[in-house]
Amino acid sequence: MELVDYYTSPLIMVLGVLSNVLAYAVFTRTRLRKVASVPYLAAMAVTDSGALITDFIQKGLVKHDIFIISRSGICQFTTYFSYVFIFLSIWYPLAVCVEKFICVYYPLRKASLCTPFRAKVVVIG
Repeated sequence: MELVDYYTSPLIMVLGVLSNVLAYAVFTRTRLRKVASVPYLAAMAVTDSGALITDFIQKGLVKHDIFIISRSGICQFTTYFSYVFIFLSIWYPLAVCVEKFICVYYPLRKASLCTPFRAKVVVIG
């Protein structure tokens, strides 16, 4: 079981980050960037990659006998950003749901409330 865990953790991290990079590129470099909810999805690709990387630093490297996490500052850094990335990965889909709620229940206000610019402000701010 340890042998499987030894190889799957880095593989999942690499595949997840590559998939998120591709998703981010599609969301930001195609006509999709004009869709109002796309900034949330692009930001979610970034935060999911961050969560994968910090989780690998915290747990995956220890499986490979690399104890970088025991250095001063690195443990605090990865723990803090792990919580930030997980927190944001939960809130971005919620923002998409709120936007869709506005589109369904307030269709006349959709044009003014559900814009890519407002979504970017929510993501950044």
